[in-house]
Amino acid sequence: MGYKVGSIAIALLTLAAVLLAANFCYGLIHETAHAVIVKALGGEVFQIYVNPAGLDACIEHSPIAGPGVVMVGLAGLCATTLSAMIMAIAGKEIIPAFFALRTMIYALNYAPGTDISNLYASTGDFTYVLSIVLAIGNLLALSLALRGRIAPITNLSASLLRGLPRHNSGE
Repeated sequence: MGYKVGSIAIALLTLAAVLLAANFCYGLIHETAHAVIVKALGGEVFQIYVNPAGLDACIEHSPIAGPGVVMVGLAGLCATTLSAMIMAIAGKEIIPAFFALRTMIYALNYAPGTDISNLYASTGDFTYVLSIVLAIGNLLALSLALRGRIAPITNLSASLLRGLPRHNSGE
């Protein structure tokens, strides 16, 4: 009994550590993508901040004008969506699923100060289309990441139904 409890505790602690590291990497990838676009547009990056838990992240950069504002705003969400897809295609499960879910949340979060609310200030209602495209892309990444996990659930339900009596109305 103690061996199983210890194994479960170790598994849960390992999962927590992996998700904590994934959260930090998510913030780093997201903010680095903003920085790359700022630099590509000739701007200057002063600071990238990601706290150790990955729960807070931001970038300080010189002002960007015109369509560059949209490119900078989309960079982080697109980078994490692409990262989730690449990891899912590579056969990973937990981390791309985490990236996809977190990106979907941010793509649909119009609270003041978020990337998507800043995009809304620049592009207006077209931002809703961008949110939907990002959500669909991340749903695709999520389904790719979990493709091996869904089949056992459908097989289980089929095997549970197999034992039920069948009534044939043609008899």
